[in-house]
Amino acid sequence: MPVQSATTEATPASASVAHVVQPGETLGSIAKQYNVTVDQILKANNITNANLIYRGQELKIWTVENS
Repeated sequence: MPVQSATTEATPASASVAHVVQPGETLGSIAKQYNVTVDQILKANNITNANLIYRGQELKIWTVENS
């Protein structure tokens, strides 16, 4: 009987980045900058109203690192 070998594929790891909101930024522009969705930013930061972010606010952004 042939022996089957297991192959493993590299799985991208997630990393958290702290982003400080600058004047004029929106969640949409921040999401685009990190290649994530607005919804992902909202969920990661427990934000219920996307219109209530403010200058100086620190947001946690989860990104995918490719190794």
